[in-house]
Parts: sequence; C-alpha cells; structure tokens
Amino acid sequence: MIRVFWAIELNQEVRSALREFQDCVRNHLPSIGWIRPESLHLTVKFLGEVDEEQLAFIQQAVEHGIKDCSPFSLQVESVGGFPNMNQPRVLWAGVSGQVADLQRLVSHVEEALIPLGFPSESKGFRGHLTLARIKQGSREVGRALARSQTLDPHTYFGMLQVHQLCLFRSELKPTGAVYHRLAEIQLMEN
Repeated sequence: MIRVFWAIELNQEVRSALREFQDCVRNHLPSIGWIRPESLHLTVKFLGEVDEEQLAFIQQAVEHGIKDCSPFSLQVESVGGFPNMNQPRVLWAGVSGQVADLQRLVSHVEEALIPLGFPSESKGFRGHLTLARIKQGSREVGRALARSQTLDPHTYFGMLQVHQLCLFRSELKPTGAVYHRLAEIQLMEN
C-alpha cells in the first residue's frame, strides 16, 4: 500500500516567492512546522492508501475523466489560515484567476474516481497551497502573526500555468512528507 494524491506542480517562480515568504515569516514564528518549498503543490485529490496494482486503473480513469479539460492559468496570491487567522492550524497561499477551470478539473477527477471506490470530498474543494501546519499553540501563533505584521493578505507570489496533472506518492518520514512523482497527464487544448 502506498499513499497517493493528484496535484498541480508549481513553477520555479512561484516556488521561490513562497520560499522567500516562508523565510520572512519564519523569523517571527520559529516553532511552526513549515512545508519544505520543494514539497509545495496544489492538491487536487488526496486518495490516501492504495494498492500499487490500482495505480494503472487510477491513472487511466483520471486520464479519461479530464480529457475535456484544457490548460488554464492561476495567480498564486493572498495568505490565510484554516480555520481562521486568530487560531490558525494551517497557513496557506490562495489561488485566483481561472478558478472555474480548476474547479472543473477537480470535479472531473472526483467523478472519474468514484467508480474505483474514492468518494467525493464532502466539504467541497477550496484551492490553496499549504505553507505551514501549527500543531500546538495556534492562539499564540495567531497573536504573533498579528503583532509581526508580516502577513499581507494581498501578497502576490506569481502566475501558474496549468498544463498537466501529476500523481504523487507521499512517504511520511520523521522530517516531514517526501513526494515522488509517479505519473503525469497533459491537459489538451479543446
């Protein structure tokens, strides 16, 4: 069994801008569990533990399911927290731009995977890139963020041209998750 998910990879411009942002905020919040910049991605669908023999069927189903999805572009911008910035458990960067195309891609992936036993997300999709996880002291982190004034909700990280969807394996290690790309599907102009 391996842990897998479908995601959109970031380009170097966006990855570098997010790294700079993390470095800036890290100085004010050293105890946060930051996601390594090389691991940042935009998750489309987390599948969890799957049998390796299923991978070919999963890829085939998604490839067929997204055949009508064309390339699109997103702006990576804004910073926020789940569930809120007063007690954040997750710090994230948001996406804007052709979000309807992103939603369409997510919907097609979910529909393609239902027959293979992967249910749709019950809480709906909210496109974001997880920058950090706060396991303890979220209230203190919220206060420190407010005092530091390092979080500008209008921060712009760059443009992301989405031309492909990637299947990743997630290996959980004591130092954090490590991701390995297993497959990619190109989005074609319709």
